Amino acid sequence: SLVGETSKVVYPIRERIADVMSLIEVNIDYPEYRDIEEASYALVISEVDYINAEIKKLINQGRQGQIIKEGIKVAIVGAPNVGKSSLLNALLKEDKAIVTDIAGTTRDVVEGEINLHGLRLLLLDTAGIRESADKIESIGIEKTKKSIENADLVIYVKDAENVGKEDEFADLIKDKKVITVYNKGDLVSKKDPNRLYISALTNDIGALEKAIAKVVGVDEESYLRPSLNNARQLALLRKAYEELETAKQEAIDEVAIDLVSVSLQQAFFTIKEILGENVDNDLSKEIFSRFCVGK
Repeated sequence: SLVGETSKVVYPIRERIADVMSLIEVNIDYPEYRDIEEASYALVISEVDYINAEIKKLINQGRQGQIIKEGIKVAIVGAPNVGKSSLLNALLKEDKAIVTDIAGTTRDVVEGEINLHGLRLLLLDTAGIRESADKIESIGIEKTKKSIENADLVIYVKDAENVGKEDEFADLIKDKKVITVYNKGDLVSKKDPNRLYISALTNDIGALEKAIAKVVGVDEESYLRPSLNNARQLALLRKAYEELETAKQEAIDEVAIDLVSVSLQQAFFTIKEILGENVDNDLSKEIFSRFCVGK
């Protein structure tokens, strides 16, 4: 259950859903009360849009809170010998990965951790993907694919001197959040202004560090703002969002209003679950606290 400041960000959503739900129930059960606002489809659509905009905000803030609390996994990927291990060492400011000019040196995933502007980054250096008869290197390549799958962010390293060289990463990273960097930028005299150049060897990686902070998107307020940042809470918020979207679609389709109310009730119960309240089907308390009816 939620306590203190965190519950304050969720409770207004609970109340707003209860307002709409109670209005619909009063319209159905007490049609003789003429001075009560009509629970129209337009009102349901408008209210759901407002509530879901607030829920979306909470989900985004929760994700930021999760990043601050748990950190993010960053996979450093690229073809063999583009400087991935050198970049890992530059970010860590220590020699953790073995660096040679022999392609295939990194055979396993190397983990390192840094704190970047208050963000905890778990760095994964990965083996370059290529066809290999070496069994140990092949296992490393499979681990690379798994690391990409599990990463929150991928740093895609390319050779600034050989930008046209094809590799097999395009398909693997197409659905990921990616920062593409061109390493060995110190060896390139004419630079493309649209590319992010670094030199891992000379520790010239400031532009990349700024890009990571920007892409992750955690602002200073996130460190102070109360948020729902555990997986269960965020999953319940997403569930409530979908249940409200169902209610909205039913209102658009002009499904019987009592059925629209059922979808709203499901969202209401989900929000109550986040707050740690008892979930029961008796809505009379919500109705009578808002309307003087049936007394």
